[in-house]
Amino acid sequence: MQPTPTALIDGNNQATIAAMRWMTDHDLTVPHDISLASFDDFEWADLFHPRLTAIRQPIGDLGQTAVRLLAQRLDDPAQPGRTIRLEPQLILRDSTTQPRQ
Repeated sequence: MQPTPTALIDGNNQATIAAMRWMTDHDLTVPHDISLASFDDFEWADLFHPRLTAIRQPIGDLGQTAVRLLAQRLDDPAQPGRTIRLEPQLILRDSTTQPRQ
C-alpha cells in the first residue's frame, strides 16, 4: 500500500483551485484528509472554506528592488549580475493542520 500524502503546497492560484476541485470530487476534506497551502497569498484566500494557508511574497519589495536594480544596470551595464532573495511570509490559516500519524 502506497503512503497517502498528508499535505500539498501549490505553486500558484490556478493550481490551488484545481487541487481543491479534485479533492472535492474525491470526497477529501481540507485539512482533515490533506492539508493545503498555496504559494502566493491572494486577496480572497481568506474567503475560502477553510481559509487558505499561504506563503506570501513581498510583492512591493520585489517591485522596488527590481526597479532599483534596473536603474543601477542602466547606469553601469558592465556590473556583474547578482542574486537577491527576499523573505516570504507564512500566513497560517485553517487549511493546514498537524500531520496525521
